[in-house]
Amino acid sequence: MAIVMNPNDSSVWSNLGLALFNLSLLPEAADALTKAKKLNPTDAVAFNNLGLVRKALGQSSDALDAFTEAIGLDSEYADAYSNRGCLLADLGDIDGALSSLEKAVGLNPKRPDYLYNLAKTCYRRRRLNFNDEWADRSFSLYQKALELNPLMVSAHRNLARVYWDRGLLGESTASYKVALDIDPSHQATRAFLLHNLAHMCEWDEFDKYFQSDLGTRSDPISPWLALAWEDKPEAQKDRSIRYCREQFSTVSMRDLNRTKRAKSERIRVGYFSSDFQPGHATMHLFKEVVQFSDLRRFEVHLFSYGSVDITSLRSLFPKQNLRIHMVAGHSSNEIVALADHCQLDIAVDLKGHTEGSRLELFAMRLAPIQISFLGYPGTTGSQCFDYIIADRVVLPSDQVKTSVVEKPLYLSCYQPNSRIEQAVDDLSRRETYGLPEGKFIFCGFNAPYKIDREVFGCWMQILSAVPNGMLWLLETNRFMRANLLSEADRAGVGHERLIFATPEDRSKHLERLRHADLFLDTFNVNGHTTVSDALRVGLPVITKVGKQFAARVAASLLTNLRLSELITKTTADYIGTAVRLGSDQAQFSEVRRKLFRYRFGSSLYDSVGFTRELEASYERVQNELLAKLDEHA
Repeated sequence: MAIVMNPNDSSVWSNLGLALFNLSLLPEAADALTKAKKLNPTDAVAFNNLGLVRKALGQSSDALDAFTEAIGLDSEYADAYSNRGCLLADLGDIDGALSSLEKAVGLNPKRPDYLYNLAKTCYRRRRLNFNDEWADRSFSLYQKALELNPLMVSAHRNLARVYWDRGLLGESTASYKVALDIDPSHQATRAFLLHNLAHMCEWDEFDKYFQSDLGTRSDPISPWLALAWEDKPEAQKDRSIRYCREQFSTVSMRDLNRTKRAKSERIRVGYFSSDFQPGHATMHLFKEVVQFSDLRRFEVHLFSYGSVDITSLRSLFPKQNLRIHMVAGHSSNEIVALADHCQLDIAVDLKGHTEGSRLELFAMRLAPIQISFLGYPGTTGSQCFDYIIADRVVLPSDQVKTSVVEKPLYLSCYQPNSRIEQAVDDLSRRETYGLPEGKFIFCGFNAPYKIDREVFGCWMQILSAVPNGMLWLLETNRFMRANLLSEADRAGVGHERLIFATPEDRSKHLERLRHADLFLDTFNVNGHTTVSDALRVGLPVITKVGKQFAARVAASLLTNLRLSELITKTTADYIGTAVRLGSDQAQFSEVRRKLFRYRFGSSLYDSVGFTRELEASYERVQNELLAKLDEHA
C-alpha cells in the first residue's frame, strides 16, 4: 500500500527491500533496493542494505562495491564499515578487514557485534602470522563484547577457542558450556565442547552432550572434530561434504587447465602446509620425500603459512634447488596469485581439516591437479580435490564410493617414513622414565582424545589378565590423568599400575619407546606417526582394524612389515592377543625378533622408493590430464 501511495519515495522501497531480505526473498529484495538507490543515489542506508543482499546472493564484488559506496556517502556510517570489514575477511583480505572493523569500533565502541567482528578478525590474523599479540587483542575484545552482551553465544564460543590456544583447557571447556547453555541448538559449539571433553577423557560428560547425527543431519561442523567419535566412514564423508559446502559456498573455483607444455618440461609440484617445521609429526614422515625428490623431473615448491622461520625450514630441507615461499600472513588472493606465477601443475595439500589448514586456497584452485595427502586421514569432502593418496589397506577399493569424494591414488603404503637411523647405544635405563624393572610395559602413547571408554576398558581387561603388566600413558593435561585413574578404580586396577609420561622432543621420545614392550593402539583413530615411531624402534604394535581410513592406518603399516598377526578384527581378539603376548615370553620374543628382522628391509622405511612411487603417480595423472585435454582441443 505504501508503494502504491508513494511509488517515488526511496525510503519506502528501501524498507521493502529490507523486509524482503529478512524473509530471505533475496532477488526481490535486490530489485527493491536497486529501485531505492536509483530514486535516491545519496541514500547510504539503501546501498548498505543492498550490499547485505548481494553478499547473501554470493555476489561478493557487487556487495563490496555497495558497502564502499555507502561509506562514500556517509563517512561515519559504522554499520557499513562493519559489513565491509566482515566481507573483506571472508574474501581473505585480513588487513583491509581490520581497517574497516577498527573504524566501526571507533565510531561506536559500545556495539558488541562490532567488537565481536573485530575480535574474530584479530584471531584470524593471529592464525596467519602466529603473533600472540593478535590473540591477546582478540581475547580482550571478546571479553568487552561479553560485558556488553553476556548472552552473545558466538563470543563465548570463540573465547573458548582462545583459551584453548593458551593451554587453558578447563576455562575453554567452561566457555563452551556457557555458550551451549545459551543456545543448545548450536552444533558447532557442541562439537568443540565434545572435542575438549575427549581430550580430558571426560566420558560421562561426553555421553551427556553427544548427539549421533551431529554434523550429518544438523548444521555443518568441522569433520576433524568428529573423527575420533565413531568409526563410520559414510558419516565422516557426509560431515566433510556438508562442511565444505558451507565454508566455500561463496568461493568460485577457477579453470586452470594448461595445455601448452613442452614434453621435456619438468612437472611443477607445490606442497602447501603450516607444518614445515622440524618438530612437527607430519614433517618426521614427509621430510625425506622432499629430500629425495628427483629435481631433474620435478620442480618442487614449498608454500609455508605456518610460524616457522626460513632458517629452520631450510635446515629441514637442505637441498638447494627447492622453491620456498614464506606466505604466512598473506591473503588467500595473494597466495593464489603467487601459485599462478609459479604455474603449478600439481598442488598438494598436507593439512586437510586439521588445525592451521587453508583449504580455501584449493577451493579457489591452485593448480590443474589438486591432491590431498598425509595430513588428514580421510576425505576432504571437497570436489576441488581430484585425488587422495591412499593404499589398499586404509582405503579398500570396495569402500571408495562410501568413504571419499576424491579418486584414490594407490601406493604400496600411503604413509612415507624417513629411513631408520643407525642404532646408537642407549645408555638409559627403565628407571630413567619411572618404569619398574621386571614388569611387562604396555604402552598407550596416542593422544588422549583417541582414547574412549571402549579402548580404555580393553586396556583394563588386559591389565587384569596380566598381573605383571603396567600401562604407560602420555599425559597431556591434568584432567585426563585424574579421569583415567578414576576409570581404573572402577575397573579394580590399582593406580600404581598406570604410569604417566610427559611430552618429549623426538629423540628422547624414540629413546624411551625402546623401554616399552608392547604398544596398544586406539580404535576409531589409530596412531599415525606414533605407531610408525614405535615400529621404527622395534616396539610391536597391536591394532584393531576398523572401517574408516583413520581406523586402518596401523593395519597398513603392520601389513607392510608382514606382521599381520598383530592386526585384530574384534575387541576380544585385541584383548586376547595382548594378554597372550604379555604372558608368554616365547611368543612375545618371536614377534619382536620378527619386527627387528623385517623393519630394515621393509618398504615402509624406504623413503627413496616411496618418493619414486609417488612421483610415478604424479607423472601418470599429469599425462592423463594432458591427453584428455588434447582430445578436447
